[in-house]
Amino acid sequence: MLRNSISSNPSIRVRSSAICLCVLVILSLAIASPVRAQSPGVVSGVVLAPDGSPQAHARVYLQPGNGRPPRTVLTDATGHFTFGKVTNGIYDIRAQGNGLWSDLYRNVSVKKNDEVTMKLQLKVAPPKPAAKP
Repeated sequence: MLRNSISSNPSIRVRSSAICLCVLVILSLAIASPVRAQSPGVVSGVVLAPDGSPQAHARVYLQPGNGRPPRTVLTDATGHFTFGKVTNGIYDIRAQGNGLWSDLYRNVSVKKNDEVTMKLQLKVAPPKPAAKP
């Protein structure tokens, strides 16, 4: 009895057809325009001693501009480092080894699917002026 009343009621058939059509349109749009997979960025490079030789076991700091704590990695025996899975954003980068620091590189932009390559050279700090008596 219910079946006969649904099939004989034109307004219910129109609503059902409209719902089916909407579902088909949404599904076809989802299939036709898949989301492009994006990989996080990578920051890599080398840390050099003041004489230009590779600096093993130096610590490299990657400081996000959003106030989160920095990420750190150590360089390998050849002075190379890599930060993987770096989210899109602006970072400050610096290295430290044997009591020496590199320059601070500010506002380094990292984008998805990109690799930023850095060369960080440790510097000997200039001597501080003598204190006056």
